[in-house]
Amino acid sequence: IESYTDRWTIDRQRIYVTGLSAGAAMAVILGATYPDIFAAIGVHSGAEYGAITSPLSGGTAFLQGGPDPIQQGQAAFAAMSSFARVVPTIVFHGTNDLVSAPINGKQVVQQWMETDSLASQGSYQANFNAPSSTTNGQVPGGHAYTVYTWNDNNRNEVQEYWVINGMGHAWSGGNPYNFTDLEGPSASLAMYTFFKNHPMDQGT
Repeated sequence: IESYTDRWTIDRQRIYVTGLSAGAAMAVILGATYPDIFAAIGVHSGAEYGAITSPLSGGTAFLQGGPDPIQQGQAAFAAMSSFARVVPTIVFHGTNDLVSAPINGKQVVQQWMETDSLASQGSYQANFNAPSSTTNGQVPGGHAYTVYTWNDNNRNEVQEYWVINGMGHAWSGGNPYNFTDLEGPSASLAMYTFFKNHPMDQGT
């Protein structure tokens, strides 16, 4: 990343990472270990920080969920070390995901709530059960979905959580391809919009 940033005209304040499944779990790890590089992260059908440490633990976490997300949030904050900062997150998960159980999406959100709360030094105190906004949507002829958001004390959005009703283990929206679900809202557009609103220097 550093090499290509130097080689091409790339805004260092706008470097993001996202992934699906194991790639989503990697995006979480990169957000925690390189908060000085990634302005925000996207997590689609993945798992919380530290839930997967081996093939065995990966299978268990994907099927049953990971450890306590508050504990994992503290571990992610510790991994940030002196580079600790609020890392905005957008999370997508389907309610019918049989590969990464839906609880994983919830745990990713809760883990980052704890991590970002610690990194914010008190300016971000989110409650999973009390989102700043809740919006319901419906893809014509496709899946219904709900979008939850949480803001900091300055009303800056820090987290988005998209729950797609009836979707399995697939990227929501997009073009026909393996592991995409055309009946879901466009995760690519939602993440692009979220990332566009969260450059590194925004302060959240």
